[in-house]
Amino acid sequence: MKKYLPLRWAASLALVAVMLAALASCMMSPDDPAADERAANRDYLASVNRVISALTTDLERFSEAVSQRDVVGMNAQADSASRSIDELLRLEPPSGLVDVHTEHAKGCRELRDALDAYRALFAEIDAATEARPFDFSTYEPRVSNIQKAYEKGISHLEKADQLLTSLVDPEADAGTEAE
Repeated sequence: MKKYLPLRWAASLALVAVMLAALASCMMSPDDPAADERAANRDYLASVNRVISALTTDLERFSEAVSQRDVVGMNAQADSASRSIDELLRLEPPSGLVDVHTEHAKGCRELRDALDAYRALFAEIDAATEARPFDFSTYEPRVSNIQKAYEKGISHLEKADQLLTSLVDPEADAGTEAE
């Protein structure tokens, strides 16, 4: 069982943010005839990076609230993370980055679902009484389902990173396929 699953989320999203920043800088080339398209790509990737950074902070704070069993704090940070996800979903990607945006969106939706399920689980535990105790036999299977949703979300974010890498360095993509 992963006790502090949201901390892993934050670490994974931090890695995504760093990759996005690096890839956005790689796409800069002042002598490129498609400068407008590259500028739009950079602007979009900078926005994604900003949102992912905010989401990472939200998830770190969520993890802190989990460690303190602070359901109110969990809800506040989950709400903040949800707003960050909504912000990412509202971004309009340039035509060359639609597939990347689609994967980011799928990943963020999965992460939000996992986050919502995680806080619902703790809310149920917190609301338990002697008359209506929490059924701890359901805890492990629920955490397992949350983990699966999280992993699915991270998989989409990784796919988005792979798509970005293949756009910046098509040979890197060919090398991955050859393995």
